[in-house]
Amino acid sequence: MTGLSPTHALAYVTGLLAGDVPTWLLTMAHQELVDPIDPVLAVRTFGVDADF
Repeated sequence: MTGLSPTHALAYVTGLLAGDVPTWLLTMAHQELVDPIDPVLAVRTFGVDADF
């Protein structure tokens, strides 16, 4: 199973709205929701990062 559980997702959104998300939940959300950037597909051109 990938992603956050319904309980964690609710706690994350509630924390975002309140402006106070616990560090452990931010870490968990980042690991589950943010895809790692493939360095082969990320290039730097004229000082601007471009992801393909």
